[in-house]
Amino acid sequence: MKKYFFFFIVFVSLSAFWSCGSDSEKAAGILQAAENAVEQHPDSTLALLDSIQNPYELNREHHARYLLLLVQAKYKNDKDISNDTLIFRARNYFKKANDIKHWALAAFYSGRVLEARQKPQQALTAFLEAESIAVPTQDPTLIGFIQYNIGAALFQNGLYDDAIVKFKQAAWNFSQKEKDLKKEIMSLCFIGSNFVGNNNADSAFFYFNEALSKATTISDSTDIADILLNMGVTFIETGKTEEAKAKLTEALQFGKDSIQQAKINLNLARAYSDNNMPDSAGFYISRAIELTQKSNDKTLQASIFYYAAQIEEKNGNCKASLEHYKQYSDYLSSVYDEWQSVNFLEIQKKYDFELLQNAKRKLTIEKLSYALLFLIATLILSGFALTVSYKRKRDRETIVSAEQEIYRLKKIIDNRSSNETNSAEAEEDTGSGIDDKLREVLAKKFGIEKRVALLEGALPKIEREKGKEVLKRIYTIVYGRSDGYDWNVLINTINDLYDGFAEKLHAVAPKLKETEFRICCLSKAGLSNSEIAGLLNVTENAIQMRKTHLRKLLKMPELKTFTKELDKIVYKR
Repeated sequence: MKKYFFFFIVFVSLSAFWSCGSDSEKAAGILQAAENAVEQHPDSTLALLDSIQNPYELNREHHARYLLLLVQAKYKNDKDISNDTLIFRARNYFKKANDIKHWALAAFYSGRVLEARQKPQQALTAFLEAESIAVPTQDPTLIGFIQYNIGAALFQNGLYDDAIVKFKQAAWNFSQKEKDLKKEIMSLCFIGSNFVGNNNADSAFFYFNEALSKATTISDSTDIADILLNMGVTFIETGKTEEAKAKLTEALQFGKDSIQQAKINLNLARAYSDNNMPDSAGFYISRAIELTQKSNDKTLQASIFYYAAQIEEKNGNCKASLEHYKQYSDYLSSVYDEWQSVNFLEIQKKYDFELLQNAKRKLTIEKLSYALLFLIATLILSGFALTVSYKRKRDRETIVSAEQEIYRLKKIIDNRSSNETNSAEAEEDTGSGIDDKLREVLAKKFGIEKRVALLEGALPKIEREKGKEVLKRIYTIVYGRSDGYDWNVLINTINDLYDGFAEKLHAVAPKLKETEFRICCLSKAGLSNSEIAGLLNVTENAIQMRKTHLRKLLKMPELKTFTKELDKIVYKR
């Protein structure tokens, strides 16, 4: 169906192109067809936009619409949009033209570009601006769309409570129009996923069941399969493997495409592995690998081989586990290489557009020959030089980041301790007070020694291998860091070392979220904000924000040492 739709859209747009009288009318027809397709068929939208030979020659309105559609389609196709800063120009145009709908969308996708450029605060500001622009329109579809995507951004950053609020608002707006029922179902499903992130399985299943009921009424097999898959994963996370297997087996009956089927089989393998049934786990993981080979989703393929390696390792099949880890690493490298290739082509394409525009304005056809060749060669060489320079800079930054990672991880498990007393502010950001027993738990149970060894083994080869292979290893080591942590072992150790600290904390503050509880325990254990961030797989800034929130929640006085005030609360001194 997707393939036929693509040909249909191209046929309609080309018919509009040849039947219209002017270039402006032709572009308008293509842009309208692209707007109609972008939500459900973003890949077709990119093909339509590519049919516009030189978008920089469009009038201001059409060019602004082109820029907005380009970012929309690229984002929905999981392509890099960090260099698409012209969306800011489109946003300003729609604002001046008082085109509210396009202004709101352009403001929202400006946030997406800022997000891709690692500017989360500016991105959130842009998202909220888009919502404030959309609300006066009283268009529930537009408002719901923006609120849904704000919720998704908050979810990705682990801000589950805020995300739930936005998804509930989006679900209500989508419920106002029958044509938005599918979007309402997706919002309800996301609410459930956020409650899972908050370790609130009961609320999660309430919203999953509500979404499932609505999806069943319209016989949407794809949504039914996705919801059942989410329910199965939630059961796995809560240790209810039998219930997980039942939901995932039911999901298999509804899953249609190979990607969806691969995800379901992957999680069935996880459920059987957790239930100590290696043969069944092996069957389903093999089935998942077979299904994913039919697709080009290398991210999913990497994930499947990662879990396959873990399952084989759990079953004691070290050789098979090592082979799967190698395949996992290869797929990650492939994803990275594809991203590099696409990014280079995007830069080259922009240069080509600028070349054609400048050439048409400044030169006549008779004078183009040698000058045009010179410009093309210069721009290609410049583009190549910029790409090489960027890659070298990024490689250096990656190596420095890896070295810092080694230093930070070593610091956590270093046997040397210091009794030096620092200021209240410094006390919160040092790890010198970590007990030797706790260091041993962090080193062995959390696998920190293994991670340090892997990093140190990768770094010395940088000169000989010129960065290529070692960078792949570093990315794999640094960005796959928190899997398999046994928090119960660490919490029990903290209880032993600090007079039942964790149990007493839970008694005096039972409503603390799991992440907040862990931050308190790790702070008591003497870990710095940076070290805690590494173990919880969040940013250091996020830890500081959580601590600020905890101060308010636990009514701690300001400008006082966090751990000392925590002791007063826990031990009631």
